[in-house]
Amino acid sequence: MRGEFDADQLNDDEQRIFMDLFAVRMMGPNPESDALAAKMRDEGGYVGLDDQDNLVRTLPGGGLDVIEISDAERQRRQEYFNCAVATAELEGLKVDDATKDRARRYIAGEISLAELVALKHE
Repeated sequence: MRGEFDADQLNDDEQRIFMDLFAVRMMGPNPESDALAAKMRDEGGYVGLDDQDNLVRTLPGGGLDVIEISDAERQRRQEYFNCAVATAELEGLKVDDATKDRARRYIAGEISLAELVALKHE
């Protein structure tokens, strides 16, 4: 596995075995890959899926930046907003267009929840 041979020179059976062993080595945990993942998380730039299947990137020093939210997360956000609007309307309140627009941006993944609640009415 030192790259001292040309894998293209292997016969079909040898190539299949080589690729199986290579996949096991690359896919399985090992000290080198664990150390690299820890370094990438600490420095930022590590990309993967979070618990809600959103595509995220780690930020230097910790934290996550959502790159793209999943359809399931988008649907969950829409359902929460619909429920909040219904509750407000039951109490006689009206949700203004600026709030609806901010919510639309949050649902679409354009802004974070922290940005949603930090935004002031225009």
